[in-house]
Amino acid sequence: MNYEDGVSPRTYPGTRGGQYYNNAYEHEETGLVTDDPKVREAMAHKRLKKFAAIKQDIMDPIVYGDSEAELTFVTWGSTTGPVLEAMTQLREKGHKVQVIQFKWLFPFPVEKATSLLSPITKIIDVEQNATSQLAGLIREYTGISIKDTIVKYDGRPLYPEEIIAKCGL
Repeated sequence: MNYEDGVSPRTYPGTRGGQYYNNAYEHEETGLVTDDPKVREAMAHKRLKKFAAIKQDIMDPIVYGDSEAELTFVTWGSTTGPVLEAMTQLREKGHKVQVIQFKWLFPFPVEKATSLLSPITKIIDVEQNATSQLAGLIREYTGISIKDTIVKYDGRPLYPEEIIAKCGL
């Protein structure tokens, strides 16, 4: 069997008359477990081919707000709502603000992220984790280092007022 995009057909669990076996071991294309080094290497290459197919479907980051912004927030996931509300409130006060929401993190949208973020001078990464994961991905894949972050990781929701208070406007 040779699947050009690296994706093998499979039966989903629960399919009538189907068979599905899943474990953490390497397996050959028929699904049987193997420890043959040549097969393991071939299967790894097959999985890597999937990324070419996946890259065709990458969602570009979504940009909200002012194109000539004095401040740009980058965010992803559940922080997007509070960040968008903070942007709205700041714009009502006369500030030019934009939000760049990343909806796809891997494979990372390198070209689009680079073109969006390269010309921006004031970027704040807003996340609900202790390590600024998105800022790290941006630095890793684009070389753009985001120095300002607003992070919250106490298990409580992030509120627009907290973002506004910490953004320096």
